[in-house]
Amino acid sequence: MVGFGNLAARKRAEDTVRAVGFEILGGFHSHPDGSPRFSREDIDVILDELEAVYSKVGLSNWLEIVIGVKRICRPRSSLGLKKLFQRGKTPKPGFYPWNVEPEIAGDVLITPKTAFRVRTSGYWFGDGEVREALLCYSRY
Repeated sequence: MVGFGNLAARKRAEDTVRAVGFEILGGFHSHPDGSPRFSREDIDVILDELEAVYSKVGLSNWLEIVIGVKRICRPRSSLGLKKLFQRGKTPKPGFYPWNVEPEIAGDVLITPKTAFRVRTSGYWFGDGEVREALLCYSRY
């Protein structure tokens, strides 16, 4: 379920974003099961929030990013990271992307024994519809 927590804290964050001249485009949440897909409940909550709260400030479209995160139990034998560990080398911590349009996906190596598979998807909400967004990743 999508939860916004403390409403006063959310309003302070939104007011701060607007005070520095930016507009709010959307939000994000994570799924610890590794799935970057929305549940029906996620969709209903976001559409309700868009209608009840954000439409009152003139926001009719919302970009919601969902980040699926799953621990990689054995980074040395993981398909995405195995080549990095070849020849006895210890790879540097970092994000190692792989191409899965329209997602941003890859493995995050923290230490040689700690890594996570990350899959990120985006969806546009507006006019009662949900449309998948094409996300792009760049190191620059």
